[in-house]
Amino acid sequence: MEEAANWTADDVKYRDPTVVAVLNLVTLGIYWFYLVYVWSDETNRLLGRYKYPPGLMLLISILTCGLAGCVVECLIAADLGGEAAERQCWPPNQNLLAWVIALNISAFIAAAVLPLVGLFVSIPLGVAATVMVQIELNKFSRRNAAY
Repeated sequence: MEEAANWTADDVKYRDPTVVAVLNLVTLGIYWFYLVYVWSDETNRLLGRYKYPPGLMLLISILTCGLAGCVVECLIAADLGGEAAERQCWPPNQNLLAWVIALNISAFIAAAVLPLVGLFVSIPLGVAATVMVQIELNKFSRRNAAY
């Protein structure tokens, strides 16, 4: 793993948030599992340490039908906010973690409480959480890096 001092914006790929949302919807969430994998790798590079083993994050996300992946998504959201604050590159989204947790919990509750109809509520909520994390991660990409 590279040291944080050697990190460059090339380590983070810019992904259009609209494309992320559409791919999540069209693939019925399969694209999200890919994001868990690549986000784990990119976050490791940003942090300069091996915190999220990408293969393991993907495996436990699949085995738990996405539940563990939602936890990983929240952990990554927290790390992105902390890393932005530490690097003082831009004002971090102070509420990112709270929003990601609230959207994911709301999605699970909607799916559990409102059978069938809940899917039409829970899927957009989950996609919104994913898009918020991607927007924050995009700030670290070469396309958006302003330092």
